[in-house]
Amino acid sequence: MKAIIIILLCVISSKGFTQITVNNDLNKYVGTWRYNIGLDTFEITLNKQIKQSKYEVIVGWHKFVKNGTVIQSSYQFIGRDINVDFNSNSLDFKTTISGFTYPNGPNRLNFIRFWNLSEHQNYEAYFTLLPNSTTQGVLRITNRTGIKYIDHNGTISTIPKWPRNITLTKL
Repeated sequence: MKAIIIILLCVISSKGFTQITVNNDLNKYVGTWRYNIGLDTFEITLNKQIKQSKYEVIVGWHKFVKNGTVIQSSYQFIGRDINVDFNSNSLDFKTTISGFTYPNGPNRLNFIRFWNLSEHQNYEAYFTLLPNSTTQGVLRITNRTGIKYIDHNGTISTIPKWPRNITLTKL
């Protein structure tokens, strides 16, 4: 009887532990990446976090500077836990970037969220490291297929107003 109780307690207690899926391919993306031309800068800062106590994802924040003026930035939220946004009813995500790699494509980061704070829109984005490089990659930002957004002026927007196809360098 004592053995049955011990086995039962072991089974019940093991249900409370969650194994986290580790993705070491994400490590090479962690850091700050920047595109700069003249007075224009597009910068992203990426970190690894654990989402829903289950798996590692890349989360990040962005800053867009045009002609020396900050147009948009989520840098005031750097370090925010993605789970706070995931469980929130807010219309704006403060962790404006989140993504992962596929096992067969470890040099491409797929962003499931690239959130534009001023337009309240989510864009598709892919970040692909250049061949034989861990410090440079191409960021492509596009509209989600088939989706058109209407901005505050009633204008239909199909593409983001940010730079959309740029090479970033890791700082």
